[in-house]
Amino acid sequence: MKREHVTLKDIAKKLNIAVSTVSRALSDLPTIKDETKKMVMLAAKEMDYHPNLFAKSLKTKSSNTIGVVVPDLELHFFSSCISGMQKTCLENGYNLIICQSNESLEQEKFNIKTLQDSRVGGILISLSRETNSFEHLNQLKEHQIPFVYFDRVDENGSNSKVVINDEESSFEATQYLIRKGYKNIAFLCGPKILSICKNRLIGYQNALRSHQMNFESDWILESDLSRQTTSACIDFYLGLKNQPDAILAINDTVAIDCIRHLKKNNIEIPRQIAVMGFSNSPAAEIIEPNLTTVEQPSFDMGQTAAKRLLEEIRHPDALPSKVFTLNTKIIERDST
Repeated sequence: MKREHVTLKDIAKKLNIAVSTVSRALSDLPTIKDETKKMVMLAAKEMDYHPNLFAKSLKTKSSNTIGVVVPDLELHFFSSCISGMQKTCLENGYNLIICQSNESLEQEKFNIKTLQDSRVGGILISLSRETNSFEHLNQLKEHQIPFVYFDRVDENGSNSKVVINDEESSFEATQYLIRKGYKNIAFLCGPKILSICKNRLIGYQNALRSHQMNFESDWILESDLSRQTTSACIDFYLGLKNQPDAILAINDTVAIDCIRHLKKNNIEIPRQIAVMGFSNSPAAEIIEPNLTTVEQPSFDMGQTAAKRLLEEIRHPDALPSKVFTLNTKIIERDST
C-alpha cells in the first residue's frame, strides 16, 4: 500500500491550528511563539513530515538546489570535483542535482533545460568536447539563473570560471621532459575546440621553442579521448621514421591508454618511449609503470566553483565575474 506524504494541512489538523501557523512555525518566523514552534516541530517529527521542495521552488521560482553538468562521471577528476562541490553545498544548506553530458552537446543542452525546469538556484558546468555554441547557456542569463564554469570553459564567456593555468602547466610538463633528456616529445592532444586542449598545446609548443628544440607536425595528434583513437595515434607514432621518445598526453586516461597500447607493442616504458599525463588520478599509481602526471586540484576546484556560485546566488547584482586560477604540480613516477 502506497504511503501518503504528510502535508502541512495534516499537521494543522492534528494540532487544531491554522495551516499558515504551521508553515510559519516550520520557517522559524519570529511572529510565532517559541512554544508553538516546539509543538509544531515535534508533531512534524512524529508524523515524519518532509517539505515539498519542488512545490516550494514553484512558489519562489528557485530552490536550495544546485545543478552540476559534467562530461563524464567515470573520470576521477570530475567525481572529485563533485565531492568538493557537495561538501561546500551541504555546509551551506544546498543539495546537488548531478547530470552527465556524455561528451555530447545535445545531451548538455538537455541537461541545462532539465535543470532550468527544475528551478535550480544555479548551475556548475564543465563543457562537453562537442560544445561549440552557447545559446543554451545564454538562455540561463536571460532567466537570471547564475552559472559558473569549471575546468572546461568558454574562454570568451563573461561568467565566472575556475581553472588551472593550462598553458603554464603544459609548459612546465614539457620542460620537465626536456630536462629529463627527451629530444622528440610528442603531444597527444584532445579536441582543440576545448580551451584546455588548445592552451595545453600552446604551452607545449612554447616550451620547445624556449629550448630551441625543433618538433615535427606529425608529433601533434588530436584524439577524441577514446581508447580506440588513442591506440590509432600510438600506431601512427610507431610507424614514423623519426619516432617520439616521449609522449605528453592531454589527460591521465589518454596517457594510461598510451601505456597499455605501447606495452601491447612490446615498447619499453620509459626506456624507449616515456609517457606523461594530466590529472593525477588514482589509476596513475596502479598502472605499470606508474604514471608521471601533472596534479590538478580537482577537489579544491569543485569547492571553489561551488563557493563562487553560492556568492553569486546570494548577491545576484553585486559581484562582477571572476576567473579563479588554481596551482598544479608535477608528480614524478616510473613512466618517465
